[in-house]
Amino acid sequence: RKVVKNAVRGEDFKAAATSSSRSLLVWTPGKEREAFFAKLSLDATIGEVVRTIPKGEVARSVGINNLLAAEGAALPKSFKTIPEVLGIMPKDMERGGMIVRSIPQEIQEGHTRVVPLFSLYADAKLGEPPLLVDMIRRSGMKGEKFIRTKILRPFIKQWLDLAINRGIVMEAHAQNVLLELGADAQPTGSFFHRDFGGFNVNFGYRKKRRLPSADLPIITSREKDYHTHSHVAALKESLYTFFIGGFVNNIDVNFPKWVEAGWIKTSRNPARFEDILQDEFESAYRRMTGLTADIRGDFRNAASAVLKARKNILQPRG
Repeated sequence: RKVVKNAVRGEDFKAAATSSSRSLLVWTPGKEREAFFAKLSLDATIGEVVRTIPKGEVARSVGINNLLAAEGAALPKSFKTIPEVLGIMPKDMERGGMIVRSIPQEIQEGHTRVVPLFSLYADAKLGEPPLLVDMIRRSGMKGEKFIRTKILRPFIKQWLDLAINRGIVMEAHAQNVLLELGADAQPTGSFFHRDFGGFNVNFGYRKKRRLPSADLPIITSREKDYHTHSHVAALKESLYTFFIGGFVNNIDVNFPKWVEAGWIKTSRNPARFEDILQDEFESAYRRMTGLTADIRGDFRNAASAVLKARKNILQPRG
């Protein structure tokens, strides 16, 4: 209130809530094609998390956006983004920022549909199957094969490419990762990513490989704003905590129920999808690096595999 006490009131906007309690779809009446997303600071604690945006996240979100833009065509073709083009932070405040996201043209014009991963298994209307079951049934594929080939395989290839070749790790939970759907409402093999405040980058590795640099806004310091000392921890959390703990675990919990309900067909003794993801990880890792990755049932070991691959790139064996 103190910050805006003497401010001149600006233009009014319309807004609609999204899946996040503080991210809104915003537009000016009559100018819907100029709509954008605004991630706002909400003065509340939800799920034991303070929902105001800290100043470091404001800087980091725009900086990571700039870095990804500098990468351009070098990024995996399956990797797409909801750009974070503007960050605002009240002067001399620790928390209370805002981040503006633009809407990609193909989404704005309706050529592409995207759904957050949690929408795939969320409960539909009473007695009706969730979205993922509907996709599987219309594809004509068995459920296990569909999830493996249409979601897990393309995602893990993308994750490894970014982590090993670009030094970039994403916060891959089921709200920030969005599945792209084609005109047939089936997965295209591409994913849109949002909330760059959760990304982490190994700038030292990128410098050694002479990868593109970018303008990185800094409010406190690069180390604090971009969490440069937490890269290994981010590698461990990205798959283990966020992707498996969120998306894959929910599929493992719900898939047997969908089969029991007669909604989908699968093999006689289907494997857990966490185990399937491990197979896909080790296979993609071997093809990409020529090395062997042994996850041993714990995806926190993926961090060691990524670091080993990076070391081999900088200092090839033989």
